[in-house]
Amino acid sequence: MRKYLLLLGFLTAFSSLYAQSKLIVKVGIGPSFPYGKFEDSETQDLAKLLKTGPNLGLTVAHDFSRHFGLALTASAWTHAVKNEEMTQYLKDKYLPAAYIPLVKSINASAKKFEFYTGYLSPYYTFEVGERIRIDLRLNAGIMHLRFPSITGQGEAINPLETPMTGVASPLTVSSEAREATAFMYGAGASVCYKLSETFRIFTDIDGLRARPSFDDIPVTATLGPVTLASARPAFSQTAGTLSVRFGVGLFF
Repeated sequence: MRKYLLLLGFLTAFSSLYAQSKLIVKVGIGPSFPYGKFEDSETQDLAKLLKTGPNLGLTVAHDFSRHFGLALTASAWTHAVKNEEMTQYLKDKYLPAAYIPLVKSINASAKKFEFYTGYLSPYYTFEVGERIRIDLRLNAGIMHLRFPSITGQGEAINPLETPMTGVASPLTVSSEAREATAFMYGAGASVCYKLSETFRIFTDIDGLRARPSFDDIPVTATLGPVTLASARPAFSQTAGTLSVRFGVGLFF
């Protein structure tokens, strides 16, 4: 009899809890600010290489009680490179040492760095007044990063063809793209403003961080008719972003 009473009490409490719960769907877009360093003997600040990029996110959340809930977020963002800084990075990390004193000019370009994440966020929520809701959350999930190919084009002295005249030959340096997936963690907050019982506008702020590891990156350098093949050794990177999203939410 006692077991049945306990079960009945549990079911009653669960039913009451579920009746008070809310399902939330949010869609937002905003800027992402990159941060992190490559783990080399001479670290390179990622934020110095990349521009602020757009961030798109979809969140589905569930309030299990008045103050606690769980959210699932999928987000994606990209960062274009700063060509001048990327050119210096290419010279330091990709250009064969034998070519460095021969270079007359070179300019680097690269496709965008691409980030994709999926993460769960337990959160604590409370209300300020009748219209403002604030969520404080912890984030944990995975981050997938696409490290793009980098290409440098310019001119350099070719000692095999013109050792005396110093006439420049075309110089091309290119690398392959690499991808990696790693555990991601962070923290965030959300501020929602109630327009009605169903519709709200919100601002989300998330700090996300991961340490993906990349395999060797093949590098091909061509100076006139001479081609050298090398590789940038495998490396790890502290990849992170501070993302701000503005959007609308539906509360059911």
